[in-house]
Amino acid sequence: MQLFKIWKQNVKYITILKRYVTTLHASSAGPVTIDPLEVLTNSNFSYQDLFFTLHHQAQKSMFLHVDVDPATDQQCLADALHPFCSKMGNVLYLKPVSNSLNYFLVEFSTAEGVLNLSNACTEGSLNLHMAKLSPSGMKQNLIKKKGVLSNNNRKISLQQKLRDAATMSEQMNVYYENARSSSDDVRKKLFLPTLLQDFFNFRMKTKFTAVPFGTVMMGLGTEQSDIDLSLTRLSLAKNSKLNSTITTLHDLPTKSAEAYVSLHRSGTHSLFSAASAEIGKHFPGVTGVTNHDAVVPILKLHFAPFSSDVDISLENKVGMQTGWIFNMYVRIDKRVAPFLFLLRQWTKHNGLSQHGGTLYYGLTPFMVTCLGLFYLMRVQPAVIPPMINMLTPRATPDDLILGKFHTKINNNVLNFKSENYSSVEELFRNCLEYYRLLEFNEFELCLATGTAKNVMQSVFHASADLHIKIPLSNMNVGKNCSHQSLKKFQKSAETLIRRFESRKRHKHNEWGVLAAVTLEKS
Repeated sequence: MQLFKIWKQNVKYITILKRYVTTLHASSAGPVTIDPLEVLTNSNFSYQDLFFTLHHQAQKSMFLHVDVDPATDQQCLADALHPFCSKMGNVLYLKPVSNSLNYFLVEFSTAEGVLNLSNACTEGSLNLHMAKLSPSGMKQNLIKKKGVLSNNNRKISLQQKLRDAATMSEQMNVYYENARSSSDDVRKKLFLPTLLQDFFNFRMKTKFTAVPFGTVMMGLGTEQSDIDLSLTRLSLAKNSKLNSTITTLHDLPTKSAEAYVSLHRSGTHSLFSAASAEIGKHFPGVTGVTNHDAVVPILKLHFAPFSSDVDISLENKVGMQTGWIFNMYVRIDKRVAPFLFLLRQWTKHNGLSQHGGTLYYGLTPFMVTCLGLFYLMRVQPAVIPPMINMLTPRATPDDLILGKFHTKINNNVLNFKSENYSSVEELFRNCLEYYRLLEFNEFELCLATGTAKNVMQSVFHASADLHIKIPLSNMNVGKNCSHQSLKKFQKSAETLIRRFESRKRHKHNEWGVLAAVTLEKS
């Protein structure tokens, strides 16, 4: 009965958002699944379209643990599983999510298939979108595995493709297309918020929507990327009773803003403390659950079946909106994605960036992304508009409300056409040169306006070595990055510029992108 109530809530939620859900591609055999990577890079989608399309796909999907011998051949198991699932509903997608364990992700054409399959499983009451299956009909003709295929051939093939490319621009596009997350990897990572949403709403008695953001939602993730998500009370402005026009804490009186922050932090700590004690009991495969008392409190965990790390925040309106805007930048100009992807991978492979911690004082992937986007705003003519152009001053009925804060993102910016015709190779090389010479501690890099202003005119503390300002927040994104880390970054940029020229001059096999990254680390 409880499962049925949750299912009805999901169906009602989907109905409300129906106008934003892209119609599934039709075929003679009926509807087929959509490719999440195509959605993330579709320049015709508004940010509402993008989120709701992917959310709707996840609501029609289910994570299934098939309780048979782990040594069973997965393809054989999938062949036996498909007709069983087809009895529950029209199956659009069914694939294993692990090379070594019998975990599958199944997508149906409607949410009813999820409910039917959940009820048919031995542990269907576990969560609406997660179950363990032990059907007697699955024991037919199952054979042992012949071994897991190595991905060495894929890397050798990519290396040859990069060597054979005519230009470095071609290399950068090939590298981005081949080294980023596959559609299957993106699908499972964007499904994971649905599992966690079930846990919080079913076990912790909340009424949140789990909204993914960050690297994966930008389309810049790799198989090693973690997933960021925020639990939020999400509604359409036209359906909200709040009639809120508040976009940030700056719109509130100082005392009201301070009271909100204090209440939000205490509520977040209370919820995450309770959740960390319960999630392992009701969510198989979850390990490494820890609470991080950062500026934005985070609940961290690892989901073993997907080999994915997850960072959960609460009502993280800055993270969600910034993530949507960054995704729009990737979709505005086809050069942005391969440019940012190589910049992020180069800093990662050369020990210049990593995810931060309390004792880490270097660049983080988010800082590197901000540096890359700032350069694309700063170069003349600009490749992308400044972030202030991504926000609209007027509220519309189609806006989203996150918690009690109005989201006013300008979807019209997707029509922006740059008059900069530089190749992506030229942009990358010139970016390295720009930051090689920049006196970081003297300037605030403002992504709101796309300008660098004297740091003495900034509201930031002058003692910081890196000053990065984004809209919707008055925090310095780069405050924890040290002078030594920035000098190392600049020295590495200078070395890479020389390496590019040297290998090009000597017609070295490992030229261009191959001079910047190590494929084994991709």
